[in-house]
Amino acid sequence: MSRTLFVHPLLATALATALILFAGSVALAQSNAPTEAELDAAERRLIDHYNMREGPVAMRDLPEWAPIKKIVVRDIYGPGSLGTTDARLDWISKVAPGIEFVAFKTANEAIESGALQDAQAVLGIGCSPEFIFAFGPETHWTQSSSSGVERCFYSSGDESIRTHELMQERGTVLTSQRGVNSIAISEHALSLMLALIQGVDIHIRRQDQGIWGRSFTDRVKDPHIDWELDGRTLLIAGLGTIGIEIARRANALGMRVIATRNSSRDGPDFVDYVGLAHELNDLAAQADVVLAQLPLTEETYKIFNAEFFEIMKPSAYFINMGRGGHVVNDDLVDALRQHKIAGAALEALEPEPLPPGHPLWTLPRVIITPHVSDYSDKHEDTVWLLYRENLRRYIAGDKLLNVIDMKKGY
Repeated sequence: MSRTLFVHPLLATALATALILFAGSVALAQSNAPTEAELDAAERRLIDHYNMREGPVAMRDLPEWAPIKKIVVRDIYGPGSLGTTDARLDWISKVAPGIEFVAFKTANEAIESGALQDAQAVLGIGCSPEFIFAFGPETHWTQSSSSGVERCFYSSGDESIRTHELMQERGTVLTSQRGVNSIAISEHALSLMLALIQGVDIHIRRQDQGIWGRSFTDRVKDPHIDWELDGRTLLIAGLGTIGIEIARRANALGMRVIATRNSSRDGPDFVDYVGLAHELNDLAAQADVVLAQLPLTEETYKIFNAEFFEIMKPSAYFINMGRGGHVVNDDLVDALRQHKIAGAALEALEPEPLPPGHPLWTLPRVIITPHVSDYSDKHEDTVWLLYRENLRRYIAGDKLLNVIDMKKGY
């Protein structure tokens, strides 16, 4: 017996529309993968958008430069717009035909396998001594998986010194991910600054206690919150790629931006004054917010200490976006307890994680984020764009992006 199923006209229309939308979404998903032309254009934008710098020397001019036969890649990421690990390797290999790619999820797996011993290039492995010691004598180029490479130069013990010496002896070229996260980190920095100035940390702690407080009442009383940014002075210690992006955004909010850098007094138009490193303390006395975005070197280690906090205004905030090794924690705690500064936001600490029970966890007017500012929805794809572009340049014998100066350490 046959049966006729009656479908209301409105329901039929809805079902048809749903099927059309589903088919369209499938087609769109299949077409979402960027075309080769789009990726090439993205690589060209990589330099300008993320302010990446070319190294001073073309690879072909280095005596150690030689054809690549094997590349070891660490892929720690989940599927992005480029797909899975296999899809990413297939895409990146288009600029490296005939070259063997060996992928691992962890650096330890790569070390234990012995695959590093005969690789000429390594992508995404990192920069600590155990990794560098595992490289073979033919490894001429390593692309670090982070922006900072201080582990190659300033880790504790003799191993770090030997790592530096070994890389120089072999003529190893080290490149970083500098700039990949500059926008994400700059936005995180601004969010911390705004949270301190607007007293968001105070309101969150009150919320946890079920207390309704207003900033103009005695219940939430702090003379250093709720001031407007317009006309206030931000000091950026370390006007590099990330520092420039922070300055750009702070300037757009009406702040007067001053900064320090090692290389020169040159800076973009939206920075009012660029001082050299030795001017840091003098400039700190002017600042309403001091934001640290320095590389970790022998010169910058523990640079933010009791003497520095004594120079800052009692109404000023301190934000560390660089490395935990820049700050003397005990001195910062004392400065906060004695109200020598108004508050602090710490994205980087030493050690990490901060031990339970440390005073910084519970001190008022302190915001801590667990070194997460480099994460963004564009991070993975941008990293792979950098890998591919640097690989293309290396094979062609051109200048690489983000080359680390072995003497300076950044």
